[in-house]
Amino acid sequence: GLGDSFTYGAGVAADETYLARLERALGSREGRAGSIEVVRAGVPRYFTRAERLLFEHDGEGWDPDLVLLGFVPNDVVDTAVGTEGVRVTDDVYRAGGPLETAWSEVEQELTRLASLARNRAIPLVVVHLPQRPPWTPDRSYPAERLAAWADATGVTFIDTLPALRAHARPDALYWPIDGHPRAEGHAVFAEVLAEELVRRGLVP
Repeated sequence: GLGDSFTYGAGVAADETYLARLERALGSREGRAGSIEVVRAGVPRYFTRAERLLFEHDGEGWDPDLVLLGFVPNDVVDTAVGTEGVRVTDDVYRAGGPLETAWSEVEQELTRLASLARNRAIPLVVVHLPQRPPWTPDRSYPAERLAAWADATGVTFIDTLPALRAHARPDALYWPIDGHPRAEGHAVFAEVLAEELVRRGLVP
């Protein structure tokens, strides 16, 4: 699983991250005990280009059956300003704004990653991990844009935003100080991923 500090699990114990939960959920299915291993490759401050480079240079050694990339909207901001990016701005949530060039660069990096995975006969899954609420209607834009890109390139896309919006206590899903997901937020991510990966036949 590639990603940034959301995927790394900043603010929660290692066994509470969505990737650890996903591994347990998939491995606990009947007849699958111990058969699923999820590589935790989330790195704080990484964004799409860095994640693609990590897979390009180290991914072959992992011998993966599936590549999962956790996309957070601030990946677009970090793409625009590099590793000095510190926060998400509202420009992420609209087309044609100051971050349009960065959005295009993100899509180009995703396309490169998809090509790398395809050349190795490995399915790529991009999952939308939203920033903390409020999830106003414009907060759907990253998922809508990623879904359009995925459809055009033949990549699987999974959006966790609907499940987060439907949660009984959205305020309990993220830390109020730095906006990273709490254990409860990771649980939602993992539940959506496990269900969708099985439903789409992407895991054995």
